[in-house]
Amino acid sequence: MDVSIGEHITLLGYSFLVGILLGALYDAIRLIRTFFGLGRDYRDSPVIAAIDPPLIGKRKKRERGKTTKAAVTSAVFVFDMLYMLAATAVTVIFVYHAYSGTPRGFALLGEVVGFILYMKTVGRLTARAASYIFFAVDTTLRYIVFFTVTPIKFIAVRLARAAKRLWRATVVRAVRGAAANVSSARAERYIKNRLEKTLSAIASSVGESGTEK
Repeated sequence: MDVSIGEHITLLGYSFLVGILLGALYDAIRLIRTFFGLGRDYRDSPVIAAIDPPLIGKRKKRERGKTTKAAVTSAVFVFDMLYMLAATAVTVIFVYHAYSGTPRGFALLGEVVGFILYMKTVGRLTARAASYIFFAVDTTLRYIVFFTVTPIKFIAVRLARAAKRLWRATVVRAVRGAAANVSSARAERYIKNRLEKTLSAIASSVGESGTEK
């Protein structure tokens, strides 16, 4: 297929943009890794470590042991492999649609140049600001959880106390009343039985004395 110089330049520009998008994708993955504790913790920054957000306080710094470090390295490797697969798929789809499946060296060159340019400019700024971005996102999420959970917790505690008082006022009193009634009924039967036995004994003794006379 014959392609004019203008079309080559246009496709080169598209490949350059694809490289920039792949750089942005890698930046997003890097931020996600940082958010899940697979990168530099934002508490490592002395500026951020000095900030004490009201109501929620400071988040504890993540401590990593030897086993955790090995797990982090493995997770980073998995993230990088997934990115490579995604980048390969994007490149194949782009080449297939833009060049009708014909490999073009300058297309790959444009992607590489776009990727490197992004990583050397925006990517470098994002890497430096990653701790602040992570801190902002983490603090926002913690505030959302705080203002969501705190009212629910407050209401749940009040409801639990009210239910406890209602339980004591109704069920416990009813049980105690029933127990008291049972105890009084038993006492009455006991007294009645004792009186009957006593009266029977007296009557028997009186009858025996009359017979003797």
